[in-house]
Amino acid sequence: MGFYNLIKSFLVKTKFEEWERNLIEKVIEKLPVEFVYLQKQIKERIIRGSIPDPTFIPQFVRFLYHHDVFKKYNDENLRHYKITGIKVSDLITGSIFCYSIYVIGGVLNGYTLEGTKNKKIILGEIDILQFKIDYLYEDNLDPIKELVDESILNLITPSEVYLIELECVNYFHLRDLEDGDFLGIDDKGNFYVFKHDPLGINLIEKEIAIKLLSKK
Repeated sequence: MGFYNLIKSFLVKTKFEEWERNLIEKVIEKLPVEFVYLQKQIKERIIRGSIPDPTFIPQFVRFLYHHDVFKKYNDENLRHYKITGIKVSDLITGSIFCYSIYVIGGVLNGYTLEGTKNKKIILGEIDILQFKIDYLYEDNLDPIKELVDESILNLITPSEVYLIELECVNYFHLRDLEDGDFLGIDDKGNFYVFKHDPLGINLIEKEIAIKLLSKK
């Protein structure tokens, strides 16, 4: 998509359409009780608009937020996931299409609706019998699974883990801290705080690392 077309699509579609709201409301209502917090977000009008974002994945529509409600629910320590296996029916053709909902940091992030553009969905025929949760960015944890035990692994947000090289040594970024500092680990399982100002790499005890990872 060219720059002009991208800007044009942004200008043309930012409103959260009634059919979009009705569809996501009905789907979430059908999900098990552990997803009730997503219902609350919809009821509190967290979503103020939506915009196509094919730069993420094809057919992805990203939500725009009312920031005061977003701050209430956003928690980057939570695992990111998508709800897949949802089937919806097209009113005009009777065809069945796949619908997925993305949740990032505990907040509704967007959706994909494959195969239909007419937006005439039969709300009474939503099928969630085969829905499942696919966690995102989980493979980011693979390089450090042998370095930490499961209790520590559960404190780490996968999307925050990436390889960095400093002074010819490989480290894994684990968590952003205050003032540009961050927590990391080397390939031997040693934890460090990487200081931004002044520059420094400080070895820390495992217990301190756990406290830093446990902070919200």
